[in-house]
Amino acid sequence: MDEYLIVTSIDIGTTKTACGFSTRNDFENNPLKVNFLKWEEGVMFGWKTPSCILFDKQNKFHSYGYEAEEKYAEVLSTGKRGDWFYFRQFKNKFQETVTDENEYILESEDGKAFPAKIIITSAFRYLKEKLLSEMQLSYPSVENENVKWVITVPAMWSNKARMFFRECASEAGIQSNHLAIAMESEAAALYVNYIEEMEEDRRRTFQSGLKYLICDIGGKCTIKVN
Repeated sequence: MDEYLIVTSIDIGTTKTACGFSTRNDFENNPLKVNFLKWEEGVMFGWKTPSCILFDKQNKFHSYGYEAEEKYAEVLSTGKRGDWFYFRQFKNKFQETVTDENEYILESEDGKAFPAKIIITSAFRYLKEKLLSEMQLSYPSVENENVKWVITVPAMWSNKARMFFRECASEAGIQSNHLAIAMESEAAALYVNYIEEMEEDRRRTFQSGLKYLICDIGGKCTIKVN
């Protein structure tokens, strides 16, 4: 964990978003202990929220996740959706449309164009601030400079796409030297390998000379030996 007091992770999935953090002390005692942000859905709480974001008619960020869903449903009921920009499952869509100026553009749910950089930067800023607020409830002295930020991306993404996410994170207030971009499949493989090391009575899954397939099925990861 280097010199950082806390390491956080922001995982904006295609369908759902999850965020968590681990303190230095927790990591040293149990590397698998992670504190997850809890999201309110009606009277229930879960550790994931929909990957959707809403902007108002002034093109300003309004809300994220369940809150964005609920507000947009209210907007639709009034028939004034033209004043709002609502995006869902936006993470894997930002590469679909590129202008001549090489700027990523996304279309809202009702087909209006909007700069992808504003969308993803706003998402990172909101999630960063929410994580900081949650951490400061238990660790009041924690500031942005005490935190190592990890953002996950698909391994299939190009370097250009990864750099785009890094630029958005920087604009959201996450310093580049405090940020790591992690490949989702590599993170899953390291996790499984660690689990195997803890279970000494089982045959080692990761053995020299074998090939492995990592399958991410809606947040559930399995390893298949080829």
